[in-house]
Amino acid sequence: MGNATATPKYYSRKEVQEMLGIGKNLMDRYIADGYISYSRPDGDKMFFSQKDIDDFMQNYRHEAFHNTYAYGTRA
Repeated sequence: MGNATATPKYYSRKEVQEMLGIGKNLMDRYIADGYISYSRPDGDKMFFSQKDIDDFMQNYRHEAFHNTYAYGTRA
């Protein structure tokens, strides 16, 4: 049987950049502007938890909308 509480996985900056499909400059901006949270246990390297990434994605999620004119169905 598995452990009921899994240890959270942490990712490096490079891994997060790859996951989000962004470059170093945009990642730096997200960090500097406080858009994405991180941990820095040794005071040097940054680590990002899956929760940090999920929170970032949820906070900057845009709802889809349906434009009826785009589909040629005018009211």
